[in-house]
Amino acid sequence: MNPVPKPLAADRLAEAKRELEHVDRQLVAAAEQRRQVLLGGPAKSIAAVALDHDLAELKLLRARLADQVELLPELVMREESEAAWPPTAALAREKLDQMQQRLGRLKSRPRLDRSAADDTELDSLITGCGAMAKHVEFLENFERNSRAEVA
Repeated sequence: MNPVPKPLAADRLAEAKRELEHVDRQLVAAAEQRRQVLLGGPAKSIAAVALDHDLAELKLLRARLADQVELLPELVMREESEAAWPPTAALAREKLDQMQQRLGRLKSRPRLDRSAADDTELDSLITGCGAMAKHVEFLENFERNSRAEVA
């Protein structure tokens, strides 16, 4: 039996943000209900106590969701970063080729025709190509050593 894959952090973050908005609306409605109950009857009424309980639960849920919204962006960035590194030497070589082609296209443009974003991407690609080349080398060595161990 295959376990159900865990949703991506980006999906969990989006869901937590939606839930947080929903809980905020519920809090406003529950606070208004409590106000109306307190205006209409005794503070010790069953309805007032129940609304206090509901409000406390909603506030705790809101705090948990707010923490989740604060914590998940780091995990989103980590997952995105890990996804950028191909798991096999062949895929890494293919990605390196794509990066080098893009680097060549950017370098071939006259400097005055490049935007600031192009220059930023160029700097990133220069660094990224070196890192990806090392990643390819690592994966090739790893795959070669894994085949030798199996044989």
